[in-house]
Amino acid sequence: GHRCQRRCHGDNAEAARLHSKCEQLVTFSCRSGHSVSRQCWQDEKDVECGVCAKLEQERLAREERERRHREEVDRQEAERRIAKEKRVEQAKRELVERERVDQDARARAEADRTIHAM
Repeated sequence: GHRCQRRCHGDNAEAARLHSKCEQLVTFSCRSGHSVSRQCWQDEKDVECGVCAKLEQERLAREERERRHREEVDRQEAERRIAKEKRVEQAKRELVERERVDQDARARAEADRTIHAM
């Protein structure tokens, strides 16, 4: 790496108090191995890797899209289930009504037979 020649980086305590900053660009590798540039005075942990930041942003965006997709699929499935339950309930009501009408018709027919048999 870069070995700064400025006095602020030497053993001179008074020069160190001046907080002079060496702006020489140096490169280092982030945890993922990407090459990152920083100024000499910056600490590596304070410099964000642009590639890692972009990959993290893309990962978060992908997870958000997947979450929204799952929610939409779940919503559609719930709507289908509710619609099916409504159809089943309607079919049950119609069946009960048909049975009631048929029973009434049978009762009238029986009553007519009884009246005519007399």
